[in-house]
Amino acid sequence: MEPGTPSSTESDTVLVTPPVSPRRDDEFYCRDIVFQVENVLFKVARRPFEQDSSAFASTFSLPSQDHAHGVEGGTDEHPIYLAGVTEAEFRSLLRVLFPPPLRTLVNMEVYHSISTNVLFSCLLRAVQRPATRLARSQIYRSAKDRLYSPISHHRAYGASRALTQEQWTHVLRLSSMWFFDAIREKAISELARLVRSPVVRIVLARTHAIPTWIEPALIQLAQQDTLAITDLEPLGWAMAAKLVRVRDSVAFTTACLCACQYCNHAHGAVAGAGVHGQGPNAHANQGHAQSYSPGTRPTATSAATVRKTFDFSQKIREVYGTDLY
Repeated sequence: MEPGTPSSTESDTVLVTPPVSPRRDDEFYCRDIVFQVENVLFKVARRPFEQDSSAFASTFSLPSQDHAHGVEGGTDEHPIYLAGVTEAEFRSLLRVLFPPPLRTLVNMEVYHSISTNVLFSCLLRAVQRPATRLARSQIYRSAKDRLYSPISHHRAYGASRALTQEQWTHVLRLSSMWFFDAIREKAISELARLVRSPVVRIVLARTHAIPTWIEPALIQLAQQDTLAITDLEPLGWAMAAKLVRVRDSVAFTTACLCACQYCNHAHGAVAGAGVHGQGPNAHANQGHAQSYSPGTRPTATSAATVRKTFDFSQKIREVYGTDLY
């Protein structure tokens, strides 16, 4: 072997990075059952998963199998691994399942290590200050309810938290996948309030089966003066082509100078209009003559203004058919 030539042992050496041990979540690690999501361990109460999710209820009803590290989900060494989920998504769901008041009263390190009875005692001491007037028994019951009662009992999902649109989208995805039906309803309600873009509404509706969102969002897009490529791309070629067809099915003139009965009904009365058939805006057909109260519509109404008030619903149903549902 020539000097300087690496030996076969040296050249074949491969540096292997040891696997990173999963870490405990800073916020959701307390009691009952351990889940691993990506590289994070979450330990939370089991009952909400059993009682509020038909998917987890079915899983937990199966006979448990003992492993070298104990029952699955019982220890950090043998957690229940949730594939296809990110830690951010799972944390968003937990923030809806488990409101925060308890964690604001007890130091998390203590919360992780002490027994339930000691936890109640700590809670009582924490709130029994001069400014607190709640009875001892009421505090105890409140603490116990927060720990052990599934949140669906009081139907207040997420009431103590202000989640973002992205977090509620996480909640919608997981609640749909795991059949947390009441939480899914809450997520849909919150997203209906937060999501303004009709394109985003359609994408969410098609992804998570919310058919009642699709038609109103398509109407809103059809009523826009113009459509940008950013409006059409997320919809996919087929849906975008149908939307263009819906929009092109109705032709709008550039101006509406008419003050006949139909136009007054469809677009509002013309500003300053009096007895129909007189003045510069008189309709050629005098047979329509009728008296109207003065309105606010300008004598020249743009096509864009007319489009914004046009009802495209019938045409959308005709063109899209069952794709709306």
